[in-house]
Amino acid sequence: PFLVRIDDGTRVFNYNYSSVSVSNRQPGWFFSAVGAPEIDELQILRLHRDLLVAHCNGDAGKMAELTTPESVVASRGEVYRVSRESTRERFLKLFERLDYQQYHDIIPPIIEVSDDGSLGWIAVNVRAEGTETESGAAFDAQWAWIMLAKKLDGVWLNAGNASNWQR
Repeated sequence: PFLVRIDDGTRVFNYNYSSVSVSNRQPGWFFSAVGAPEIDELQILRLHRDLLVAHCNGDAGKMAELTTPESVVASRGEVYRVSRESTRERFLKLFERLDYQQYHDIIPPIIEVSDDGSLGWIAVNVRAEGTETESGAAFDAQWAWIMLAKKLDGVWLNAGNASNWQR
């Protein structure tokens, strides 16, 4: 009963299926299932996407795991250092208040890496959609930030950010 027809302009492929089964997967399953070349810019992009997935999953532990032991944050007119544990605590509180259903890039991120490959940054413009847990009210917010990335033991981690949101 199911037919997929692919026409690439020179050839036509017909695939017939008698059944289709779809499994329930967490956002980001693809990144775990499929490897990527060890290109620094690509690894920083994957870090960014993994952080967005952690938002949608409400996973404060993953947010902390993807962050350096100490990071720098510039937000609301202040600059401060935060530990990995305080990052986890901050996101636990955030995820108690907000349930993210979607978090996606509005424009392609801009990524730069230092010549020695130990530091990088990514500038993003994203849209976050979800609900407030207490009231059930929907939110739809546009954010922009620059995330600092640092390679520790061959793994890119979030080393800090400066962010703002569109009012």
